[in-house]
Amino acid sequence: MILLFAGCKEDIINEDKALADFSMKYLWSTDKVACFRFINKSTNIHSCNWSFGDGTGSSAINPVHHYYWSNNFRVRLKILNALWECDSIVKYINIQVQP
Repeated sequence: MILLFAGCKEDIINEDKALADFSMKYLWSTDKVACFRFINKSTNIHSCNWSFGDGTGSSAINPVHHYYWSNNFRVRLKILNALWECDSIVKYINIQVQP
């Protein structure tokens, strides 16, 4: 007797995959500074690294950041999951600090 099993291999979804995403929320401003909270919407975060486009960064999950001049800034979030797999996302933001 011969048994033969045939079928399609199902796609395996890796629920531990690192997926980077973020948004930002305006908090307040004065005549010399604009303050924003960056909201990390990533999945499976073990650690993260922010670059705010003005030469500064953070390793906080949801950092608050102050911009001291108007510009288009390149904000990058890089995350690692527990398996040391990484993902990153870049968004360009336009900040206007009122003189």
